[in-house]
Amino acid sequence: MHGDFSRGHEPDRVRGRDYRRVLLQQGRPVLDSDVAATVDSLLDEVRATTRALGCTAGSTDLGYLITPGRLVTIFSRVARGLQVMSGSPDAWVDFRRRYAGRYPALHLAAPAGPVRVQVPVIQPVVAGPAGIRLTLWAIVESATSLTVNGVSVDLAPTSGGGPVPSTFTVTGGTIGRIELELDEGEVWLYQLEQYQPVGPYGMFAISSGTYQVDGLVVHTRGGRFPAATFPESDGFAWQGSPTPTPPLPGLTWVPTAGERAVAYLEVWERLITAVEDPGIREVALGETDTSVRTELIGQVKLAEVGAAIPVPGQIGQVMRAFNAVETSGGELEVSVPTGTTTTDPCAVPQADGYSGDDNRLYRIEVHRGGSLAQLQLKWSRDNGSELFTSTLSTTGDLILEAGTPLAAGDLVEVLSGVIDLGDDAHAMVAPGSFVPAQRAVGQLGQLVEVTSQAGDDTVRFRLAEVADANVQLPLDDRYGDLARTGMKLRRWHGLLDPQQLAGGNPATGGPYVLEDGVRVTMTGAGTYRPGQYWQYQARTGTAPPEPWQRSPHGPARRFAPLALLRLPESSPPGTSHDSPWELLAWLDDRFDHLCELESDGVAFDGDRVGTGSNTVQEALEELYGRIPETQTWPTVAGKGISWRNDRPLPLSQFSEGLRVTFSEEMHPATASPSSFVVTLEVPEPGSPRSTRPLIVDGSVSVAGHTWTFVPLGIQANQVADWAEALGGGVRCRVRLASDVILDRAGERPLDGDATGLLQDDGYETFVDLRLPSGDGNRGGDFHSWFFLDGPPAFARVESVTPADAERITPDAQIGAVMISFSQAVRFDSLTPDTVQVFVRPENEAGDGTRVPGRMQPYPFEPDPRLVSRITFAPDDPTLLRPDPGALDVARVFTVRVLGAGDDPVLDGEGRPLDGAGTGEPSDFTSQFVLARQA
Repeated sequence: MHGDFSRGHEPDRVRGRDYRRVLLQQGRPVLDSDVAATVDSLLDEVRATTRALGCTAGSTDLGYLITPGRLVTIFSRVARGLQVMSGSPDAWVDFRRRYAGRYPALHLAAPAGPVRVQVPVIQPVVAGPAGIRLTLWAIVESATSLTVNGVSVDLAPTSGGGPVPSTFTVTGGTIGRIELELDEGEVWLYQLEQYQPVGPYGMFAISSGTYQVDGLVVHTRGGRFPAATFPESDGFAWQGSPTPTPPLPGLTWVPTAGERAVAYLEVWERLITAVEDPGIREVALGETDTSVRTELIGQVKLAEVGAAIPVPGQIGQVMRAFNAVETSGGELEVSVPTGTTTTDPCAVPQADGYSGDDNRLYRIEVHRGGSLAQLQLKWSRDNGSELFTSTLSTTGDLILEAGTPLAAGDLVEVLSGVIDLGDDAHAMVAPGSFVPAQRAVGQLGQLVEVTSQAGDDTVRFRLAEVADANVQLPLDDRYGDLARTGMKLRRWHGLLDPQQLAGGNPATGGPYVLEDGVRVTMTGAGTYRPGQYWQYQARTGTAPPEPWQRSPHGPARRFAPLALLRLPESSPPGTSHDSPWELLAWLDDRFDHLCELESDGVAFDGDRVGTGSNTVQEALEELYGRIPETQTWPTVAGKGISWRNDRPLPLSQFSEGLRVTFSEEMHPATASPSSFVVTLEVPEPGSPRSTRPLIVDGSVSVAGHTWTFVPLGIQANQVADWAEALGGGVRCRVRLASDVILDRAGERPLDGDATGLLQDDGYETFVDLRLPSGDGNRGGDFHSWFFLDGPPAFARVESVTPADAERITPDAQIGAVMISFSQAVRFDSLTPDTVQVFVRPENEAGDGTRVPGRMQPYPFEPDPRLVSRITFAPDDPTLLRPDPGALDVARVFTVRVLGAGDDPVLDGEGRPLDGAGTGEPSDFTSQFVLARQA
């Protein structure tokens, strides 16, 4: 963090302290370090909570899931969205067969003739005119032909037992659902993804979502590696012909056939200044920047798996390596002189501590890593916070704005977004340790002033070698596309090169004096990595009170393995770029959200009872598999109703239809309003607190396992009147006449009995239903109820100031008309056409003359797009505050807010204003009089 901080960006943590709160004391100054410590303590609590509720690293969704090609769907995850289009398929999730040891298979069979089903996709794909290649992972026990979105895919059994890929091409625009057709036989379906060769950059796919590492939650929109990690918007160019060369050597790595790689996640905090984001700076303060921001970065990268890691047991060795991230071992000591005394009255005693005139935060950072003989350090008096925007002329000059503090002879490092996000060398997984990627650095040079020939007031410099101002230092290609990312210069105040200082002698660790008594000593053992830094708080005339931390103070980067990949050995020589990665194993953790915890996410140890089941789901299925078969009846499926029993239901959802899903396909001839009975309990005329049953007319449609009852003749205003008379929702009862609802063969009736289940939504206790239904006996009607909500009220004008019919005088000093609404309305719908003010003499008829003016929202609205009150201020303020002597006749002001017509005032839901309070769209009108004083 190269910010201008007084005591570093983590002032307590770097001293080895861990405090819960920072309490300000009255009358004392507040330091930036106090604010930083406050934020750190809060973030520590959040991270601790996140770690306690989840794994050390993992995700509750598919975020950062690695697949060779862009994921289309995982069949077991979308199995609940399966829709039967025709036939009687045998479809269920087989938890004993898993893909890469994680996701179970969706079993699909056609035991009684052809079947056709549809399943949702996790990520839609677009098949262009030439089509798109997809890879289906599946298992069959005998040769089977499966049709996928109209394309026949031939599947053959294999001896390995695991799923095998089948690649085919589909066309037809956007694919939002996968349609599967099976004439006979059975198939186990795992995963569908786009076919993606590794290409010249080792490409693979990353799914969108979140992932937490050590309590830090990062987000990704997904995409392809490397563009998702090193985006083009930051200057990384991946498109073009011929294929562009990566600007840094550590961004990508393309193995040869048979080589392995680990896709891993690197999480770190990036500092954002007004140079990267000018919107941070308050323009009213000129060029002063008051603060900086940080963003949490989650980058997916590739690490090479060393040949020393054998294939047997490789997953365990890789996981252990990530638990032992390599530390370089290089250390650094910063010290200042210790004061001395003398008995000689003529001698000056040696001063104690730092001798500079200003308090400073020194930063010593590794620019070139390695041993002492290779090491180069750069240092700054102000934590390297001096960052400047620069552009590059056609002649290679650095162009800065007029008034820049930079001057000839200054030491600068040339930077860009590519340097910020990129690496100079990719990571390595070795036996027993993980070696992180080597961070990129910019070129160091000194500035030589160049006379501007452009006739403007810009300042121009030439970049020269650090040791010789006469030798120009040309910029290389490491900075990427500067038109996208922009160039930056960071000023440093000195370099420290042990080998250069030693000349022909062996490099030593010092001590070396930076300035003002600040001395730096390096250890001879270990090595140093680019980007490592140390911070020293220099205070005039004192030595630091805290013991010095010799190991690097940063950067703090966290790592989590995601997937083990291999380029197939079957790839022909010279064509490895045309093959996709082979996913050997997922190394990440995926766990259920606490609100959606499923039995397959709970581990089960079956050693004592002699079972190989690893999850509660597997154990239950094995247990149920041992139970002798009994006569079963169709039921209402689990989560098989589209409403919640004993809970409110919006009228809009009711109007769309009530859906019931059965455990199997029922005979469509038994679907009618006589077997699917919907009744409303409406107010009795003359006795609104008493009710009478009203059977709702409607139609019943059938789609596979699902019946949908669509009501007819229910008007929104009628429901609203009923709800108002009853003082609450209108109870709606649903009855399925189970004795006459029969299966496809017309032989087995529905087992509709459903028992109650008390639930608590945090506010009240209600009666839910246990589904699937059934008590093991045929027949028994299914009963449920809910409460139908009337349509929500339209927004109204709650008040207007001056009020309707109010008479005011010039001494009232009314400067504007204020209008308040009963609920927030869209500010963009409040225009001169929808909010109108007219004025006329009191002795004339009509509206009078339109008053031009401007509308302003109430200043304390939480969302400026939605406002609950506005003020209308006339362009001519004397209209409301005239000179009393010039007011010859009283003036009538008419305020009109439109709710009817083609362009009304709209609320946040897009509904028009009910200005007249009639319960429907209408205009609001109010008048007040500006009269002469008595």
